[in-house]
Amino acid sequence: MSKPQAPPHFSTTCSAQRLTRSSLSVDMLVLAYVRNRKTHLGFEVFKRAGDYGFRLSVFSCNPLLSDLVKKSEIGDVEHVGKLNKAGDVIEDMKSWGVLPNVVTYNTLIDGYCKMGRVGKMYKADSILKEMLENKVCLNEVTYNILIHGFCKDGNLSAAKKVFEEMQRQGLRAKVITYNSLINGLCCDEKLDEAIGLRDEMLGSGVKPNVVTYNALINGFCKKKMIKEARELFDDTRKQGLAPNAITYNTLIDAYCFCRKGDIEAARKLITDMEDKGLRTDLVTYNIIIDALCREGESRKAARLLNEIFKVGLSPSHVTYNTLMDGYCMEGNLKAALNVRTRMEKEGRQANVVTYNVLIKGFCKKGKLEEANRLLNEMQESGLIPNRTTYEVVREEMTEKGFVPDIEGHLYNVSIST
Repeated sequence: MSKPQAPPHFSTTCSAQRLTRSSLSVDMLVLAYVRNRKTHLGFEVFKRAGDYGFRLSVFSCNPLLSDLVKKSEIGDVEHVGKLNKAGDVIEDMKSWGVLPNVVTYNTLIDGYCKMGRVGKMYKADSILKEMLENKVCLNEVTYNILIHGFCKDGNLSAAKKVFEEMQRQGLRAKVITYNSLINGLCCDEKLDEAIGLRDEMLGSGVKPNVVTYNALINGFCKKKMIKEARELFDDTRKQGLAPNAITYNTLIDAYCFCRKGDIEAARKLITDMEDKGLRTDLVTYNIIIDALCREGESRKAARLLNEIFKVGLSPSHVTYNTLMDGYCMEGNLKAALNVRTRMEKEGRQANVVTYNVLIKGFCKKGKLEEANRLLNEMQESGLIPNRTTYEVVREEMTEKGFVPDIEGHLYNVSIST
């Protein structure tokens, strides 16, 4: 059986270097593919290198690993596949006698920490144990990756233990370290601890940045402590920091939904934001559209949709679905369907949320047959109903005596979700 065809130039490299077995040339080839964003070719060269007896080095393997674990715009399934390939790279490196270094392990641990799936930290922890078994010393980057990963995973106790171990090893925590912990504490509504850690940070000579303040402001906003959040917002400038779009959007959202729809205060913040040279982004528009729709002002919200296009932004599914939901809550189903038509003309096809909004809207108006038609249309388009779909069907249809013609599909979904 013949060997699979190698990437362009690889067979030529093998022929030219067969006698000298110049691993350096192949090293450079892998690196060149990675730098030119042709990771799939770089990975193929890497795999074929072993077949021809070449021994690559961390010089090319580490950049290849880094590229494989970057999620960027790829889907979750592909991301897991790339992480598996990254794991293969490390195993092959070891089989060739090339010892992974701290950068190698940090790259793979970071990949699992950012994967966003249940058990991600278990895999990261197993790599960490292997790293220690191979007597590879953890560095500041390793600790920061783990702290961030555990905080994102909601495991604050583990993050604190890593932080304490980092300090025992004599490594100085930097702003990124504190930011991860402060954000984790704020997400867990432990605001006193978060403020205490901010004070400890200052005592250690580490100056908070805008990310630090954003985490704290978001924490107070979630607790509906708008006054305290605003004080922190004002303090950013006193500290010589410039609030960014995230800072403003966090407060704008809080004014819209935590103070009984204080849209006027939110608009003043938008004006202040623009006066400071910050551009209103799609998140800002989505917040205001949602607030207006909740107040029964969907027509005003629709005018913002036109404004979004004028400023050069492109509405997202969130934008359209929010506006559709607003019209549905007002009972204006015709307007909601018109928004869907406009969305599809702009190149965005209806998603599961779109259908959920419309199905619920039609049910609320007693138009159960039309809601059933939308339900079947959703399935025919290849979309998979989610738990929300099931809950709408149960609460708005079956519990009211209407049996939808859906061939039992939704009930299978309820078991699996």
